[in-house]
Amino acid sequence: IQLVVENQIVDNPFNPDPQCDADTIVKSICVVPIPDASFNSSNTFGCFPHIVEMDNTSNTLNSCDTALYTWAVNFLEGACDSIGDWEFIDGSFANSIDASIQFNSPGEYEVILITDNRCGIDTAVTNVTIASSPVSVIDTIPNACDDALVFPEILEFTTCNDPSTPT
Repeated sequence: IQLVVENQIVDNPFNPDPQCDADTIVKSICVVPIPDASFNSSNTFGCFPHIVEMDNTSNTLNSCDTALYTWAVNFLEGACDSIGDWEFIDGSFANSIDASIQFNSPGEYEVILITDNRCGIDTAVTNVTIASSPVSVIDTIPNACDDALVFPEILEFTTCNDPSTPT
């Protein structure tokens, strides 16, 4: 925001043209918003390893004052006895404006963006679910010539996320 003040002296006996005595002062004023942290995520579900792009949409991005952004990830609960594993990738880090995060093990994660400036702090949170790929083992299918009708049987099926056996 710019504040412009113009002052004209109209009664100057030494100068019949009052415009010569005009003075203009221009001052910039920075109006800093109270932070409203927000972000969009590219995909909050996938099988590991899974990459999620976090796009910061906070109201402080175009502010005339500086803001600090902090990304954090908490592992909430695991599948398959996972202890949680994630990392920043593609040059992003905890204080990047936007973040790229790779999740390396299955489970439920919480992604947090903290937006901080001189007027306050705000937090935005979203959950990300990372699944493991299922593994199936079927019995041997015999070789056949021409057309053959086979009925493979599932011998073993494991997954961390869905206990039901496929049919």
